[in-house]
Amino acid sequence: MRPAKLTISAFGPYAGKVTVDFERLGDEGLYLICGDTGAGKTTIFDAISFALYGVASGTDRTARSLRSDFAVPGAETYVELEFEHRGGRYVIRRNPEYERPKKRGSGMATQLADATLSHEGEPPITGTRAVDKAIDELLGIDRNQFSQIVMIAQGDFRRLLKADTKERSAIMRKLFGTQPYLKFQDALAARSHKLEDQAKSTRELLLALVPTIQVTGEKRTGRLAGLVDSEAPDADVALALLREQGAEDDAELACLEAKRARGAAEVGRLSGLAERASQLERQRVELRGAREELESARAAVEPALEAVDEQNGRADKRRRLADRAAVMEQELSKFSELASAEDEERRAESDLSKARRVSEGARGALDRADASLVAARDAAANLSDAPAALARAQAERSEAARLLDEARKTLDGATELARRRAALPALRGAAAGAQDALTGLGDASHDLAEELARARDEREGLKDAPAALERARSARDELSRQVDDVRLWYRSATNREKALTEANRRLEDARSAYAASAAKMEQARAAHADRQRAFLDGQAGVLARGLAFGAPCPVCGSLEHPRPAALASEVPTQEQVDAAAAALDRATAQATEASAAASSALANAEACEAELARERESHGSSDELLAKGRELARDLEAAKGEAKAAEGRVGELRDAEALVTRLERKSVALSAELESARTACDEARGQLSDAEASCREYAATLVEADEGVARAGVEEARACLARAEKALATASAEAKRLESARGLVSRLEAGRPALAAACDEAAAGEAQASSRQADAAATVRTIRAGLSHASAEELKGERARVVREIEAIDEAKRAADERLASAQDAVTRLTERVDSIVAQVRHLSEGGDVDASQVSAELSAAREAQTAVEDERARVSARAGSNDRLAGELERLGEGARDVAARYAEMDALARTATGRLAGKQRLSFETYLQARWFDRVLAAANRRLSTMTENRYELVRHKGERRGGGAAQTGLDLDVLDSFTGKPRDASSLSGGESFKASLALALGLSDVVQAHAGGIGLDTMFVDEGFGSLDQESLALTVRVLTGAENSNKLVGIISHVDELRASIDHKIVVERGRSGSTLRIEEG
Repeated sequence: MRPAKLTISAFGPYAGKVTVDFERLGDEGLYLICGDTGAGKTTIFDAISFALYGVASGTDRTARSLRSDFAVPGAETYVELEFEHRGGRYVIRRNPEYERPKKRGSGMATQLADATLSHEGEPPITGTRAVDKAIDELLGIDRNQFSQIVMIAQGDFRRLLKADTKERSAIMRKLFGTQPYLKFQDALAARSHKLEDQAKSTRELLLALVPTIQVTGEKRTGRLAGLVDSEAPDADVALALLREQGAEDDAELACLEAKRARGAAEVGRLSGLAERASQLERQRVELRGAREELESARAAVEPALEAVDEQNGRADKRRRLADRAAVMEQELSKFSELASAEDEERRAESDLSKARRVSEGARGALDRADASLVAARDAAANLSDAPAALARAQAERSEAARLLDEARKTLDGATELARRRAALPALRGAAAGAQDALTGLGDASHDLAEELARARDEREGLKDAPAALERARSARDELSRQVDDVRLWYRSATNREKALTEANRRLEDARSAYAASAAKMEQARAAHADRQRAFLDGQAGVLARGLAFGAPCPVCGSLEHPRPAALASEVPTQEQVDAAAAALDRATAQATEASAAASSALANAEACEAELARERESHGSSDELLAKGRELARDLEAAKGEAKAAEGRVGELRDAEALVTRLERKSVALSAELESARTACDEARGQLSDAEASCREYAATLVEADEGVARAGVEEARACLARAEKALATASAEAKRLESARGLVSRLEAGRPALAAACDEAAAGEAQASSRQADAAATVRTIRAGLSHASAEELKGERARVVREIEAIDEAKRAADERLASAQDAVTRLTERVDSIVAQVRHLSEGGDVDASQVSAELSAAREAQTAVEDERARVSARAGSNDRLAGELERLGEGARDVAARYAEMDALARTATGRLAGKQRLSFETYLQARWFDRVLAAANRRLSTMTENRYELVRHKGERRGGGAAQTGLDLDVLDSFTGKPRDASSLSGGESFKASLALALGLSDVVQAHAGGIGLDTMFVDEGFGSLDQESLALTVRVLTGAENSNKLVGIISHVDELRASIDHKIVVERGRSGSTLRIEEG
């Protein structure tokens, strides 16, 4: 990045707008910014830093304090920097938040912070957040790194020199792109943590599964209790316990299965006996009932036989009744013939009546037609002159209509002239009203234009409100996100600290338990040794007690025993020695377990401590996070206030825009109204002129201009027409009557022959109908003579009574037959049933009698025993099934645990190596190791300059090993200075003020060289140094200037701020700042 032009307005001590043209200072070498104290030299650096990053170059100046106190109230405060970077030219403009006069009304308004970044051929980037992000991506370094390697602010030149490994690592990561290596080591650590979590999860699953194992026996129960109490149970031990219990369960299940089979057979046998006894008892009861029913059935057969004989005796009576019913049926058919004959007689009488009426009607019609024909002929003779009278009346009516039409036209013309003359006053009033409306609308249009101009001015003053609101909201949202991140980190840090405290407590408990177990083990070891020694010592006395004179000694074989060993008072037995050995084994096992638990607790505590160190290295301690969170919360509240104020201004803008819209719409409508008024005024005037001319012209064309005279003529013509129409109506009526009379005569003459023929035909029909009626009456009389009953209903009633009597005889016979058959069937069926039951009783009795109560008691006992066996079998089977499932799960977990443990051991070693956390090794991560190689190149470039500036006394070197008191912090980029006077390295922070300035300057220049040479590196072809030269003596100053102007810096443009006169005399290009009562000014001197 190389600055080209800097424009400052109302910024710092500069009241107005000043411009610094850096291109006049050349492309390389030194330029000096000099002037009075407080004149604004550092402000130039502040302006560059503010333009790029939104903050001043020094940490003691805030963005809100950058507004010039010398500026007039309406002056705009901003900084605009034009710079070149990688062949492109960029312009960034930024303003801080400050108070300014309101554009409308009195009082002050807040001008919100804003920024814009432009690049030729691309749309501009607007908004502080978007511009800040774009600058970071463009330059590749943030503001903190910029202040350490590009712009060394007043009082800050020691920052890069005193930075620790963490700070330098962040700078090197940006400058040399080592982020992928950091991601690689983080990925290794993440995989290690994941495998560790898997191992913990497996262990927790084992801890959850072991208590669900079901075992029997005191030994297995004790072994299971040991597994349950263990913090890390062994899956293989649990599996062995399950297999041992499974073998016992299989044997027990086989035994229970045999018991279940025997019990089932016994229950089946007893159930068969109980069922046979029950069946025998039921058959005996059923036999007694069947015999009783058979006796009753035999008794019912005799009455049924007597009833059948009685019904057979009524057969003759039934035959007589049947013959009588047949005769009645034949007579009923004759009654049907009689009804048909009577119907025929009635139809014949009806036809005769109709024929007589037709004959009388035909004779009457013929008589009436003859009378009408005579009358029609007389009427036609009386109306013979009607056509001539009609012609005369039609001619008179046409003439009267013509005279009325002419009179009406004369009246219409006179009426129209009067109407036109009557409309003239209204048209004159309308023309005057249109002129008045036009004048009023013109005045209203002028007032509205003034109001619209004022509203547009107010809207223009608020046009930046939405962008300011967006920036305020972005700042608020970013701070809110940061607050949430810090809150999450703080919660994680406190949880890690609590976890570490708990892990340390468990470690102390495990160590205490191990110490107690070790003490018990030593006690058990001593007790066993004492008993072993006493047992061995006492064996000689035991043997001596069994010696006899002349018997060989079992030890030496001697037959003489001059000094046999004395028997001690208390000699332990072999069982007591074995018990002591078992106690020692148990104490040793407990001590081993306690040692493993302590080792596990130690590893857990170390892991918690490493996690906490990683958290602190990444985000800081909980106290730092708490302080940072509070600071961010305060900033967030301020940002919320700024956003709320911006929202208020946006509301004002919306109101102003709405007002402008309403006024613009009103202006458009008013303009349309004004144009319409002009048109209406012109139209009104034209209409008045046209109406007056029309009246004059129309009056000249009229025959009669007087409307009254014309109306009287119309009335007279109407009366004449009415008389003519009345005469025409009379003549037309008489002509129509003549025509009607003639038509009637023609129709009557044509229709008389038909009427005469119809009269003859009706007379013939009457004669035929009379003959048919006489034949039908004779047939009815013949049929009535052959009947014995007065009516068919009487005959039907008699026949129905006979049929009912026949049916009663038949029903009684059928019932008697059925009762006899039913009684006989019952006797047969019951006889067969009794025989069957007797056979079954004999069959069931063949095995002898069975005691039903005894069999029932034995069956209940057998079933209870079988249920107990089934319950025990189900319990053992459930235990075996549960244990089998647990065994499968434990086998899977055991294999998984061994696999995870192997992979975790490998990955943990890799992660510790990559992150620099190997015990006993330097805390040097993979990324830091690579950065150290770059840092060595930077130190080499820096030492070439430092050697010149210090006359070969000092050399910057990387610190070897770890800093005292550094804790778990990473190392590898810490800096020492090697003093050739002593030959020993020491901390770079021990240098004096002047020495520190030279070392810092050399380090910054060396870093710039290496970055520039790095392929794809960040462009650092500009440097700014604020003060520090005053701490150098004349010789050191000369050496430093020689380094800055040397060949190694030929590709850099270095700007320095200093009050040292020697620099002013030796540097040609200068920016001279002068202080004034109304603000500062500056100028460029080019030698």
